[in-house]
Amino acid sequence: MAEVWLDGGRVATIDLYDAVGVGKHIVWSAAVARGAHQLSVRVTGERNSDATSTRVDVDAFLVLD
Repeated sequence: MAEVWLDGGRVATIDLYDAVGVGKHIVWSAAVARGAHQLSVRVTGERNSDATSTRVDVDAFLVLD
């Protein structure tokens, strides 16, 4: 599991477990006002009961303007 923080506030807790093993999932998105923002993804150390690890892999961040 991971928490998504935007500009100092937690905006989502996401479960990254994928039973099928297919990548390229959008797990969180948001529309924000133009300007500087701070985004962080924090691993919680918790896991889905079907998962075997608390590992979190992030393949990409996409920012559109």
